[in-house]
Amino acid sequence: MEQGVSSGIAPGTGGTGMQSGGVHLTDVPTRTKRITSAMMTPWDRRAETESARRHRHERESEQERLRQEELRREKDNVVETFLVSADQTTIVASFYAHHLCVFDIASQVHTQTLQTENSMLFLHTAALTSDGGHLVLANYDESSKTSYVTLWDCVTGEIKRRLRNEANVAALAITDDASRVLIGHSPDELHIWDPMRQNSLRRIRGRGGTGNSVLNFEGVTGSLVDGGGLQSACQMFIVSEGARAIVFAGDVSVWDLDRGTMLAAFSPDTRVTACNVLLDGALTVFGMYDKPELVILKLSGAGAKFQGIDSAGSDDGGVELFGETTGDTSDEEEDDDEDDDGDGGQAE
Repeated sequence: MEQGVSSGIAPGTGGTGMQSGGVHLTDVPTRTKRITSAMMTPWDRRAETESARRHRHERESEQERLRQEELRREKDNVVETFLVSADQTTIVASFYAHHLCVFDIASQVHTQTLQTENSMLFLHTAALTSDGGHLVLANYDESSKTSYVTLWDCVTGEIKRRLRNEANVAALAITDDASRVLIGHSPDELHIWDPMRQNSLRRIRGRGGTGNSVLNFEGVTGSLVDGGGLQSACQMFIVSEGARAIVFAGDVSVWDLDRGTMLAAFSPDTRVTACNVLLDGALTVFGMYDKPELVILKLSGAGAKFQGIDSAGSDDGGVELFGETTGDTSDEEEDDDEDDDGDGGQAE
């Protein structure tokens, strides 16, 4: 039986079905940024003739015009990748461009455009709240040469908060109310950021009691996506209303985010290939490289140990299947001043 596309959503000014209009991008300011003059020394500016200054301004205006024309042409790009909210009401799509588009699934309407002039917006390292109301992503500002983790409001299209100097971000997770963001930072750190609180950034090194890191954001190989980028295989899940997180980054580990400590770690001898969390963190399900069965773990007991409860077809019934290990974080990094211009992020 021949099958076809029943309906589609295209960026436009609204409406259902396929749209002929393109993405509505906000008009860019006509003021030319004097980049070259900012790089000139006071002596060069004083020695510059009127004719040289006029030619320099003309070159700057032409460069700005070409750049804005490139931004406008991006509205015709095809979809590179997209995220779907957990309640299946919202889609956020990227176009290998300086903008993202937000769509409402039920009404098939393009509802909002998230746009910035100075950053390419990708969804390879991003997370969407369960209702699709907020998006957090890692981006690089081409103008300031700075890496950010940015929280967007998908309803208004505005940036809510930005965390500065956050390079090497491998994975992101966000609570349903967007009050907490978890950042998987290569090679082996977790950064806990509460966007609506001042100076809330905390950093944890992913080390257990034996000194071996249970976080390996560099060593987990991702898969190539259609746009040519590398989609990270690391995954993080915030559960218990933001109080805990389950992190898959080589090993599978559970963290108390309020206290900044590791509760449990599962470190099998073979590679974990896929991981997911059910029932608000009560169950963790994953597959392994050399086993055809799914392994299901749960946290049990006052010490919050991992316990294997099911492994379909396993001879040993799945109880304590791999000899789990637990322990507190022994090398938790001291809180730094978030207002410094160093490696740690700055909230804006």
